[in-house]
Amino acid sequence: MLQTEREISVDLIQAAFVIASTTDILREKEKSHKQKVAYISYCCAQKMGWEAQLCQQAFVVGLIHDCGFSLKGKQEFLLAQNRSDLEQHDLMRGYLMLRECSPFAQLAEPVLYQKTDWKFLQKITTTSIYNKHMAALIHLATFIEKRITLEALDQYQNIKKSVKDRLIQQVLSYSGTKFHPQHTESIKSLFHSDGFWFSMESHFIEELSNTFSCEQWSHQLSGVSAAISVAELLLEIIAGKSDFTYTHSIKVAKLALYLGSKMGYSEENAQMLYLAGMIHDIGKIKTPEYVLHKPSKLDDEEFTCIKRHATDSHYLLGKMFRHRYLANWAANHHERLDGSGYPLGLTAKYLDEPSRIIAVVDVFQALTQHRPYRGGMSLPQVLEILKQSVYHKQLDGNVFSHLLQYADECFSISTA
Repeated sequence: MLQTEREISVDLIQAAFVIASTTDILREKEKSHKQKVAYISYCCAQKMGWEAQLCQQAFVVGLIHDCGFSLKGKQEFLLAQNRSDLEQHDLMRGYLMLRECSPFAQLAEPVLYQKTDWKFLQKITTTSIYNKHMAALIHLATFIEKRITLEALDQYQNIKKSVKDRLIQQVLSYSGTKFHPQHTESIKSLFHSDGFWFSMESHFIEELSNTFSCEQWSHQLSGVSAAISVAELLLEIIAGKSDFTYTHSIKVAKLALYLGSKMGYSEENAQMLYLAGMIHDIGKIKTPEYVLHKPSKLDDEEFTCIKRHATDSHYLLGKMFRHRYLANWAANHHERLDGSGYPLGLTAKYLDEPSRIIAVVDVFQALTQHRPYRGGMSLPQVLEILKQSVYHKQLDGNVFSHLLQYADECFSISTA
C-alpha cells in the first residue's frame, strides 16, 4: 500500500542545503560558498537585532542565492557579452525560478537584487524595504566570503588577523555606497569575535540550522504539490547543466504518471510516481559534464563514475523529502529484478512495484530520446529491447504489459 499525499513532507532547510550543494558543484571551484554566505548573513542579521524569522530567512537566501547559475552556453555568452551581462542573466534566471516555486517565492526579489550596490538599490521603488535589506545583506556576505577564500590561512588553518583588519577596512570604505551602513557596522563588530570565525565551517553551519525554531523554516511542508514544486526548482537547476537530463526527467515523470493511472493507482499515488520520475536523476548534478555528454561509448572508469548518480540521488532525496519509500523509488531505476543492476544489485523481492514502474519508463524514455551519443529509436525497436529485458527477468512483465497496451500513447508522451 502506497503512502498517500498527506504522508509526504519537504524539509525546506534541507532542500535549501541541497540547492546550495548542487550550485556549488556547478561552479566546481566554490566549496561551501553558499553555506558560508548563509552563515555570515544570519550572524549579521542577528547582530542587527532582526527577529528570528528574518534571520532565518537571511540564512535560506544565502543558501539559494546562486540557484540561477547555468553552465549552458557560457563560453559563447562570454564571447558576445561582458561579465556584468552574464551575471544579470543568471540573477534573472534565479528570480524567475524561485518565483514559480511557492515555498521559496517570497525570496525571489532578494535574489534578483543581490548584486545591486546600496546607493542604487535604496532608490528602487518596485520592491519592498524588506527585500532591499535582504538583498544588501547577501551582497555584503558574498563580498566577504569571496575575499576570505582568496586569502592564505595561517599554519593552524585560521584567518590571519592582518587579513581580518584589511578586509574590514575594505568593507567600511564601501559603507553607504556598495553596502548598507548599518550592515557594515554590524559586520565590523562580528569581525572581533573569534567564535564567528571558528564556526564558519560546513558542519557547524548545518548544525546551526537545526536550532531554528521559526515555524516557517523549522517545520516540514506537507503535501505532494509542495514536494513537486521543490522538485521542479531542482530540475531547473539541472537544466543549467544538461538539457537532455532535464527533458528526460520530465518525460519519465509524465510516463510514470500516465502508466500508474492506467495500472489503477489513485490520483495521489500517481502523483507520487510523477514526483519520483522528476527527481530520479538528480544525482547527475554531480556527474562531470564531459562524462554526461560524451558522444561515444564510456570506458570502464567513466561508466563507474556515472553509476554514482543513483547513490547520489538517494542521498540528496533522503535529506529533503520525508517519505518512507520515495528515495528508493527514484534511486532504484537502474536496479534489475535478476540482481544485475546497480548500484546495490537488488533482486526482485527488494524492488516494489513503483520502483519497477520507474525502471521501465526510464529505459523506455531513454531509448526514444536523442542523446549526445546516438539518435532516438523507433517504437518497434524500443519495445523489442524491453521485451528481451522482461524475458531475461530484468524488467517487470506486468508493468511492460501495461506499457505495451498503451505503447502509442507512451511513445507520444516520450517524444513530444
